[in-house]
Amino acid sequence: MEEEKPAAGGRKESLKPRKRRERKQKREKRKREEELYTDKDRAAAVVMGSKDIKQSLSLKDKAERSSALQLPVEADAGTLLALAQAEMMRKRYRTAVLFVNKAIELAPEEKAAYVARSKCYLLLGEPRSALADAEAALKLDPKDAKALLRKAEALYYCGEFEMSLVHYHRGLRTRPDLNDFRLGVQKAQEAIENTIGAVKTVKKTGKRAASKSARPVLGQLMSDKIYLENLIKNPDLAIADKKNDIVVKQAQEAIRFLENREEFWRQQQTATGN
Repeated sequence: MEEEKPAAGGRKESLKPRKRRERKQKREKRKREEELYTDKDRAAAVVMGSKDIKQSLSLKDKAERSSALQLPVEADAGTLLALAQAEMMRKRYRTAVLFVNKAIELAPEEKAAYVARSKCYLLLGEPRSALADAEAALKLDPKDAKALLRKAEALYYCGEFEMSLVHYHRGLRTRPDLNDFRLGVQKAQEAIENTIGAVKTVKKTGKRAASKSARPVLGQLMSDKIYLENLIKNPDLAIADKKNDIVVKQAQEAIRFLENREEFWRQQQTATGN
């Protein structure tokens, strides 16, 4: 028989409900606890009890990829590409790449898979990888309009504006109804004109113009790039640890993306450096 304890007003209270309330109060207290993480660059307050920032990143990374590991056995390439498209709509491009990889394993001759992965890499800021997939798709079908568009875009973001213009024109001849090719021709021509103008100005004004063109072109993103570079040099992250590896990997990925953007906009700078 359960022991009872006298309560206020002469009523008796069971120990079991009282213990449940105490446990609930402890849980609520833990939820309210705040851990503060600081370094010389910035501070972040995270309401997560006994967890820390690195654990949070690890869980997020696993959550975004878990769906790709739970596929029905009968899933075909078409289903996988549809799932990849859904992930792209959610802006989860790395997970989309995993779906496309599996689709290519099942159907290595499926050009749509290479076109889809090329788009993912462009959105991830990896134009060289996007270019390789676009070329793989064009080997399967040299006249595929989407593959031509992906190749032209990849060349453009690699800074190869002349070759980009060639492929935009080629795509426009194949599909004159697609406005993407027309817009691509226009932006590639503008990029070439800006680059030629910048080269002429550098030759004309010498070191003065060269110093202007060397100014950071990332704007406000430059501080983020510097922060990430300092982050991966942090001695605490140098310790071999799976969670640390995830943090470093994500920081390096962000730095690569910003470096690609920096190189692109540097080539886009006008003669005046604006």
